[in-house]
Amino acid sequence: MAKGYTVKPCTHPRYSFVVRGRENGKSIKRYFVKRAEAQTYAQIKNTELKNHGREGASFPAKLRVMAQEAQARLAPYGKTIEDAVRYYVGHLQATVASVPIEQAVKELISNRASAGSSKQYCEDLRWRLGRFSKSFPGRCVAEITTRDIDDWLAGLGLGAVTRNTFRRDLRTFFSFSLTRKYCSENPAKDSTRAKEVDGEVACAPASSSTH
Repeated sequence: MAKGYTVKPCTHPRYSFVVRGRENGKSIKRYFVKRAEAQTYAQIKNTELKNHGREGASFPAKLRVMAQEAQARLAPYGKTIEDAVRYYVGHLQATVASVPIEQAVKELISNRASAGSSKQYCEDLRWRLGRFSKSFPGRCVAEITTRDIDDWLAGLGLGAVTRNTFRRDLRTFFSFSLTRKYCSENPAKDSTRAKEVDGEVACAPASSSTH
């Protein structure tokens, strides 16, 4: 059995007793004025050692409390700390690898053109996605949320069919960005689709001179 925490008298200018043990693979010492205080501390650490093993005893109490609070907040959603860490690390990795929206738009259009998409389709993409990127200057792809997209679509002030055309192109854009690891999810996928009315026609993009 691993040796626990022990109390010993010591020659120290301010303290009379020392508790020795090991934390995180290193020898530690804690000094106390009174024997009772040293014994209480040693008893607490030895109880932790017995209940959780040496690894648990050396685990900082602050982190243990943090983990318990985090798990309590995640529990209503059926998620664990591991789930949260996996999600957030994925988001951070995407943010680090991300690029400005306007750069990703250029890459998408170049990709579609080289794959044989029509000139008109590429021009439509450039116009709609260019309008989107100008609304988020300096923002990276990974920073855009579903709420950003919903708010932007609502602010266009366009009919349902035209709005849904913008939404379709945004889905295409973020799907492409996912393949290049510029984001960790497609925020346009869960954006709100406007209810279309029979007979409504989509507005055509402005002439190429406005692109």
